[in-house]
Amino acid sequence: MANAPVFDIDFAAFRQNPYPTLEDMRHRAPIAYVPALNAVLITKRNDIFTLEKKIDVFSSDQRNGLMTRLMGAKDVA
Repeated sequence: MANAPVFDIDFAAFRQNPYPTLEDMRHRAPIAYVPALNAVLITKRNDIFTLEKKIDVFSSDQRNGLMTRLMGAKDVA
């Protein structure tokens, strides 16, 4: 999401307790690119509900993602 605002976080604090940062993001930048996570975070429930259906923009294809590591990759012919 190239046009998302950038939101910098304190990674150590976020890792220990992400909820204060996520609350701050909901008010200041509900959809933002977070460089420390190399990810776009969407923090409002209704935005998530709407945007998760736009798989052309928000793909779940993460080759090294957690679910792939836990469950393994499915070979597609």
